[in-house]
Amino acid sequence: AILASESLTETDDSYELNGSFSDLSIPATLQDSLMARLDKAPTVREVAQLGAVFGREFPYDMLNAVGVIEETALRDGLGQLVDADLLYQRGRPPRAKYMFKHALIQDAAYQSLLKRTRQHYHREVAALLSNQFAEIVDPHPEILAHHYSEAGDKGQAIDYWLRAGQMALQRSANHEAIGHLNKGLALLPEGDEKASQELAMQRMLGSALMATKGYGAPEVAETFDRARKLCAFVQDDSIYPVMFGVWVSAVTRGEHASAVETAVEMHQLVARTDDAYAKITANMMLGVAYLHIGKLLDARDQFDAGKRISETVGIKESSENALLYGLDITATGYAYGAWCEWLLGCPETALERSRLALASVEISQHGYTSSRALYWCAVVHQLCGDWRKVSDLTEVAVGKAREHGLTMVVAVARIMHAAAQSALHGGGGQSPEITEALVAYAATGARFQAPYHHTLLAELHLRDGEIDAGLEIVTRAQLMIQENGEIYFGAEICRLKGELLLADEDRRGEAEGCFEQALETARSQNAKSLELRAAGSLARLWNGQGKRSEAHDLLAPVYGWFTEGFETADLRAAKQLLDELA
Repeated sequence: AILASESLTETDDSYELNGSFSDLSIPATLQDSLMARLDKAPTVREVAQLGAVFGREFPYDMLNAVGVIEETALRDGLGQLVDADLLYQRGRPPRAKYMFKHALIQDAAYQSLLKRTRQHYHREVAALLSNQFAEIVDPHPEILAHHYSEAGDKGQAIDYWLRAGQMALQRSANHEAIGHLNKGLALLPEGDEKASQELAMQRMLGSALMATKGYGAPEVAETFDRARKLCAFVQDDSIYPVMFGVWVSAVTRGEHASAVETAVEMHQLVARTDDAYAKITANMMLGVAYLHIGKLLDARDQFDAGKRISETVGIKESSENALLYGLDITATGYAYGAWCEWLLGCPETALERSRLALASVEISQHGYTSSRALYWCAVVHQLCGDWRKVSDLTEVAVGKAREHGLTMVVAVARIMHAAAQSALHGGGGQSPEITEALVAYAATGARFQAPYHHTLLAELHLRDGEIDAGLEIVTRAQLMIQENGEIYFGAEICRLKGELLLADEDRRGEAEGCFEQALETARSQNAKSLELRAAGSLARLWNGQGKRSEAHDLLAPVYGWFTEGFETADLRAAKQLLDELA
């Protein structure tokens, strides 16, 4: 519905958005009947038509201020419309408020206007609202955007739709922003005459679509692809958030080679700028891209470089750029840096980085990132074995994401929350919830991190003794890795396969090869935490085979490498096993 008017409440003079031009088709007989009643008094008809331009509801003072109908005739016409049972009236002029008794009545009056008269009225209303009621329309530029659109003033309309989209994004009203921006884009002329305005709209539209549909949605890719083409005509810093949009769409779809390529290109671009936030973004992009393909030390270098720059960025700059990029990049860098630190064998550093991520969101107050960061940090706590914290964080994340219609965040938070309930309370019942959430996640176009998500479901099946189901999930995760090269959790997937095989009496002999492959994969990536897990699984197997000394010699040096995180679950389990093997 097109927001077209403001109506006063009965209790105060504050305005609330109300009223719309219905899309319903008016039956000719009804329209003829209504107009026949108004034709008997042309001035009354004119009053009804002018009111309909404002919307379903309208205040007397605005109608009178337009000045196209003499005040005596206006009061008389409104009185006759009320007497004819076509309008409700509240209060007395000049503080009266009116409402059409049915939207169809408003539509009939509006559609009876000649095009040139309708445009004239909308132009007069826009001028009135702009000049005399700025306190009402300034917070709601979509009102002026609508009137200028209907007046045929495309230039003004585009400006106000752009402003309306931006203000909606600031409120995290993403669906509203999408509507405003699409209306503005529809008014743009063909070609690149308005390239700067289209670029601004496409960039903001991409941010809103990322939040509502997920980074991997086709609409997101199409929007940022168009924005990138426009950057050839608009030579300014808009290229940086656009490059981020192109990159995040690729990495989310699991196109990791393309994501690395775009991140490298971004690095080359920011070398020529003093824009600190653009540099942080380039570091984060390449860090995340390297993380997913298992280049953990290279990823750490990027996250550390971004962290150093982030410490120089002020609060206002951080908040403004979070809106510009559609994401709090600083928080994102801290969160994925936390994943990287855990994988590299630094659990306490990982937990500290996750705290920094949440602190950054508190500063930026960015709606989308606030729910997304809860998921990122829940992953860190899951890796550290703190399922209670995972449950608490994801419960809040699901609520926030649903409140703002963030489809992808709802899906991943549901996956984590269900896994936490299974770990905390035991027993079955959670696998359908995770399976359903995995389907919802894939429906957004997202493919990245799906192998990790599948390990959560495989662990649940292992816990519930559903070995065949668990092996099927692990096999699916391995196929995903083969397809897109997202190897960072590959060692854990091999280890889980071994644990599932070990639980199957007929296939126990295959487990040792899986554990050895997990060790090899973890070592090739310097993933010390995953190496510890794999060494622990293999040591337990060897101990059960009577190879106690070999088991101790395998696990002891891996455990001895660690310098922090000794209270986390994996290190406690490794210490306990070493004590048993001593």
